[in-house]
Amino acid sequence: MQGTGFSCPSGVGGRPPLMKVVTGDILVDITGRNVSEYLLFTSDRLRLHRYGGLTVGNIQKSIPASFGRNIPTMVRKIAVRRSAQVLFNNKGYHSMPTYLNVLNNAILRANLPASKGNPAAYGLCTLRLPLCLQAPLPDHFYTSQMCLLQGTDVVIAIFIIVAMSFVPASFVVFLVAEKSTKAKHLQFVSGCDPVIYWLANYIWDMLNYLVPATCCVLILFVFDLPAYTSPTNFPAVLSLFLLYGWSITPIMYPASFWFEVPSTAYVFLIVINLFIGITATVATFLLQLFEHDKDLKRVNTYLKSCFLIFPNYNLGHGLMEMAYNEYINEYYAKIGQFDKMKSPFEWDIVTRGLVAMTIEGFVGFLITILCQYNFLRKPP
Repeated sequence: MQGTGFSCPSGVGGRPPLMKVVTGDILVDITGRNVSEYLLFTSDRLRLHRYGGLTVGNIQKSIPASFGRNIPTMVRKIAVRRSAQVLFNNKGYHSMPTYLNVLNNAILRANLPASKGNPAAYGLCTLRLPLCLQAPLPDHFYTSQMCLLQGTDVVIAIFIIVAMSFVPASFVVFLVAEKSTKAKHLQFVSGCDPVIYWLANYIWDMLNYLVPATCCVLILFVFDLPAYTSPTNFPAVLSLFLLYGWSITPIMYPASFWFEVPSTAYVFLIVINLFIGITATVATFLLQLFEHDKDLKRVNTYLKSCFLIFPNYNLGHGLMEMAYNEYINEYYAKIGQFDKMKSPFEWDIVTRGLVAMTIEGFVGFLITILCQYNFLRKPP
C-alpha cells in the first residue's frame, strides 16, 4: 500500500494489522506470526524496504526466579526478566542503529509523565558517523589499499603500453625503406608535394593503427573490466586510444630522416617507446604511494607535468588513473557520498593527457614537415 513492493507470503493468513505512528512510519503488528517471512529474509531482487523491527514483552528464562539479599544493585539492574529486542536486516547499512533508536524513543515516550505534555514532542536523535566522515579523506588514505586492488589494472595498463609501442614504430619501416631505395625521391621529382606525401602516409598509418587499437578495446570488453569498460569510463578509454594514435604516429616520422636501415629504425623506436612509456608511467605511479612526503609529492607533480610530452606516458598514466578513480568512486558510492565521485574526464585524471596528445599530434606533423624542408637538419 505504501509503494514498498512488499506482499504477504502465501499461507500467512491475511494482512497483518497496520498503524501509523507519530513519526509517519507504518507499524505492522506481526504478533504470533513468522518473523522471518516479514522481516529477516527480504529479496535482493525486489529490494524490499523492511530492514528491522521490535519485539516487546519477552520473558528471559535465563534469569533466576528469586535473588538473594546480597546480590549487588548492578546485577539486579542487568538481570531484567521482561525485555525488548531489536531485529535488523544486516543488508541495510544503518538498520541496526536506526531500529535501536526507534526502541529507545518508544521507551522514552512510554515513560514520560503526563505532566510533560505530548510524548511525541520528545525524542532521541542518533548520529552514525563512519571514520571517513569525521574528517576530510586524505589523499593517501586509500593509496596502499587501492594499489592492491588496482594491481591487475596496473599490469593491464603496462601491457597495453608494450603492445602499443610496436605499432607506431612499424610505420617508420616503410618510410626508411622508401628513402633508402630512392622511391621517395622519385615521387618528389615526379611532382608530389611533400605535404601531400606525409599527409597520405599519416592517413594510411592511422587506418592501420585502428586495427590493433580496436583489438585492444575488444579484449577489454571480453574480460569485462569495469575500470575500463563501464559506461562512464569507456568514452575516456576510447579517447585515449584514438588520441594516442593521433599523436604518436607523426612523432615517429622524423626518425626516418636519420636512419638508413629499416630494421635498425624499427628496433630503436621500439626500445625508446618501451623505455619511456613503462619507466615514466611506473615512476609516477610509485611516487604516488608516498604522497604524504611533501618533497616526493612535489617531485611527482613536476614529473607528471614533464612527462606530458610523451604520448606513451599519457596513455599508460590515463589508464592507471582511470582505474584508481573507479575504485575511489565505488567507495564513495557505498557510503552515499555521491557528490565526491569524479568523472574520468577530470583534468587531473584523463583530460590533461588528452589535451597534451592533441597538441603533440600537430607539433609532430609540423616537425616532420620542417625536417623535410631541412629546417631542423643539415641537407645531405
